[in-house]
Amino acid sequence: MILDDADLATAVKGTVNGCYLNSGQTCTALTRMLVPASLYQEAARIAAEVARGFTVGDPLAETTRLGPLSSQAQLERVRGFIKKGLQEGAELLAGGAERPRASRRGGYYVKPTVFGKVRTT
Repeated sequence: MILDDADLATAVKGTVNGCYLNSGQTCTALTRMLVPASLYQEAARIAAEVARGFTVGDPLAETTRLGPLSSQAQLERVRGFIKKGLQEGAELLAGGAERPRASRRGGYYVKPTVFGKVRTT
């Protein structure tokens, strides 16, 4: 949860970076960011900008910020979550279920994806 008096840019950047640690495949990977409604537009803008700044690709390349998922099953699971988010009406701020450019060379890559206005079901 990000409070009204937080340094919004720092808090959002830190949260988004935490989401993609080990390509989002850790027990402690962040999955949600709660912000006051009055800060939503700015937080959404920052989160999308940070996510779009992740270079997807070979984890051994210096320029890569997001490597592949561990398996085809994990890739399909993640894409399924993205599709479900869209079906449930979440606002897609960055990314999506389609294959990123890096996946054209093989591997289980997914675009760094951020949703806004997600409702719990």
